[in-house]
Amino acid sequence: MRREVPTGVAVAVIVVVLVIVAVAYWYFTRPKPASPPEGEHGPMPPTHGIPVPKPSPSGPKPPQPPAPQAPKTGP
Repeated sequence: MRREVPTGVAVAVIVVVLVIVAVAYWYFTRPKPASPPEGEHGPMPPTHGIPVPKPSPSGPKPPQPPAPQAPKTGP
C-alpha cells in the first residue's frame, strides 16, 4: 500500500530545505556590527537626558579672554 511521492512535491521539499539552510548560513556567518566602546553610546535623542538650555535671544556670548597666570620662575 505504499505510494510513490510525486516528483513536484519532492522537488518543492528539497528547495524549501535548501532555502532555509542558506538563510540560516547567511544569518549566522554575516559580520556583526562593532559595539561602541564602554561609556560611549553615541548621540542621545533630544528628549533623553539633561535638558539643553535654550540660546539667549541676544545671540551667543563672545569668548572670554584667558585668565592671567603667574610668571614662571626658572631654576
